[in-house]
Amino acid sequence: MYNMIFVCSTKESKLRTREEEEQVPMDLYNLLSVSRIATDKEIKRAYLIKAKKLHPDLNPGDKKAENLFKKVNQAYAILSDEYKREQYDKYSYESVKYT
Repeated sequence: MYNMIFVCSTKESKLRTREEEEQVPMDLYNLLSVSRIATDKEIKRAYLIKAKKLHPDLNPGDKKAENLFKKVNQAYAILSDEYKREQYDKYSYESVKYT
């Protein structure tokens, strides 16, 4: 069989991953590691655990942790608000996302 090796520069691979990341819809429940039927109390607890673990003060210079921290904050902001959570459940992330 043929073995194929794809070589691309780091810059190209970073561009591809950013493009792929933007196309994949974000699952807020999975991000906080809670079920879709989680209570407000469970969501808050999961958020506090994740936020403490990923906080930039505990991970200085770690851009990946910083970006994930921002996403966790955004997930909590959406899922803790009853109206936004309902909109997210009905219409997906695009209906409630903010930048």
